[in-house]
Amino acid sequence: MATRNLLHRSKLTDFLEWAKSMGAKIEPGRGYYQRVRVKFPDEPVHIIWDRSRGDHYTLETRTTRLFWKYMNMQKAKKLEEE
Repeated sequence: MATRNLLHRSKLTDFLEWAKSMGAKIEPGRGYYQRVRVKFPDEPVHIIWDRSRGDHYTLETRTTRLFWKYMNMQKAKKLEEE
């Protein structure tokens, strides 16, 4: 099952930089709809899909956990700056 409308297109670069800083390997997508593949050690590949609809990417269900971890860290970072 996929989750749509979570990762905005403008946030993809920040998300991938964050994933790299957490030890992930970033690979290009395979096929027409895969945008990028994020691989952490000892975890299955997290795939971000581009369905060319709207302003958001589609995430696999297991990738939503990773996305919310990223969002919570971004929120904490903004609170520290204030």
